[in-house]
Amino acid sequence: MGKKNKEKSLKKVIIDSKKGVSISYNREDIKKKLPHLFNELKKSNQKIRINGIKDSDEINELFNPKVEGFIRRCSTQEEAYEILDFLLKRAEISEKEYNYLKKRVKNEGIENFGEKKTWGYYERKYGDKR
Repeated sequence: MGKKNKEKSLKKVIIDSKKGVSISYNREDIKKKLPHLFNELKKSNQKIRINGIKDSDEINELFNPKVEGFIRRCSTQEEAYEILDFLLKRAEISEKEYNYLKKRVKNEGIENFGEKKTWGYYERKYGDKR
């Protein structure tokens, strides 16, 4: 299949979930929002499974940090457990969420939550956007 034919076949990208639900996306939307995925799709006719897409809301991250953001500041699993205990005690997370996150920290480690947020993280990330 030639390059032009591949691009034409990508006018709609269909993603199937485990439950058999299909979602189709406009080619230009995929190209704009997920350029690396778009390039991979252009090169191959393989089916790929996408478990989720993280849509970043940067302003919300600044004023309403999520539990994962607090865990990303931790250096050890013990620190992450302390954060989770504190948030549960203050009723900022449910017991179900607490158990899920605690298990995730134990099984996958704190690195699984993303790059560690070190001193100056927000200034580096958002400093030029004011």
